[in-house]
Amino acid sequence: MSDDTNRNPDRPGAGPQEARADTQRDQLIGLAIAREAEFWRDLGGDTFASVIEDGCPRHIRLRSEDGLKLLRRLWAAESCKRTGRVTSPNSQSLKDALGTLQMLASEGPVHQTFVRIGHADGNIYVDLGDPTGRAVEITNKGWTVVPQPKVRFLRP
Repeated sequence: MSDDTNRNPDRPGAGPQEARADTQRDQLIGLAIAREAEFWRDLGGDTFASVIEDGCPRHIRLRSEDGLKLLRRLWAAESCKRTGRVTSPNSQSLKDALGTLQMLASEGPVHQTFVRIGHADGNIYVDLGDPTGRAVEITNKGWTVVPQPKVRFLRP
């Protein structure tokens, strides 16, 4: 007869180790959503999360090392806040959380992405490449530096 006291009631047959992984996965997803990340996809179907970091919008390709780094940073900050020390989630929880976030993004809005130069609403935008995310907006009336351009620049 098995001991069911440490099993996850939502997953029949899941043992204590699997329940821990589910908890980490769910916490990672919750941290990303609480961060008010916007999940979306580009015209080619790649999935992204847009977050504000240090006041600057960042568009992070989820299926990349940057997607994993985002989740690790969120986990580390939260674990430090809760326990006073930095911990790491297990790799399966990271993979599962990232898969769920990719699914959310694949069902989200579609946006065109640009590198360095983009366009929207008849205007041209040139990414200045600085840490603040500013860009030059060029209209038929001239140009100006804008703090948040109307296009989504990717920074390779």
